[in-house]
Amino acid sequence: MEQFPLSIVLVVSHRSTGLAATVAECLACVAGRLAETEIILVDDGCSRDLAQQIDRFAALHAPIVLMRYPRRRGYRSALYDAWSAARGTYLITLDLSRPVLPSSLPRLLASAPGYAAVMPYREPPAHTLRDRLLALLGRRHDATLRDPALGLALLRSDLRQYCQPTGSDLFVHAEIYAAARQHRLPVTQVALPGLAVQAQASLRPSFQSSAPNAPGQTHQRAALRAGIFAFASGWWVLRRWRRRF
Repeated sequence: MEQFPLSIVLVVSHRSTGLAATVAECLACVAGRLAETEIILVDDGCSRDLAQQIDRFAALHAPIVLMRYPRRRGYRSALYDAWSAARGTYLITLDLSRPVLPSSLPRLLASAPGYAAVMPYREPPAHTLRDRLLALLGRRHDATLRDPALGLALLRSDLRQYCQPTGSDLFVHAEIYAAARQHRLPVTQVALPGLAVQAQASLRPSFQSSAPNAPGQTHQRAALRAGIFAFASGWWVLRRWRRRF
């Protein structure tokens, strides 16, 4: 594997029994493989218990750097600030409130050389109504994206200029990827076999909200629920109409 400085950003804003395993996976992935590595743990308004757990990680493991917000600011804002402090040539960013597993990191790292952005996608794809709606909304940024709302991406350091500090948390990776592609930078997508099944059984059920929503996040989630309901209602009405005729 090609050696290059790497920054891994973990944004933590929910209580999780799987955080320790995630940090352990990240440490194991980079041990002895990269010339220079740092893991930036962002405490985005976590509970006291989780904040203490993060403090212990930072004290025990030299590669871990800690950033802390007293109140939740949201994934996009946390990524924007952490990226400004990151020293790596490449950055892997993980939103632990969405489907993502750190065991996928080696596959992303193997794809890094020669590309400015690497976006993974689940294989086989997720087929829930929510996932399909998110994919539809995310492809407004780039029609080629196969899994635009996945909480994992590998990005070259110079792409920070395309990361806006405000906007939707769900599609910040998609926006950066689309901007890089529009500027004719080399980008690619890689399949992560089995991630859809593993994520449902592992990380996603273990997170429960422990802090107030960041400004705008409540409206985003309400709009998403309303969109899903409208889509399902429209589909039901269409089926009823077709049966009559």
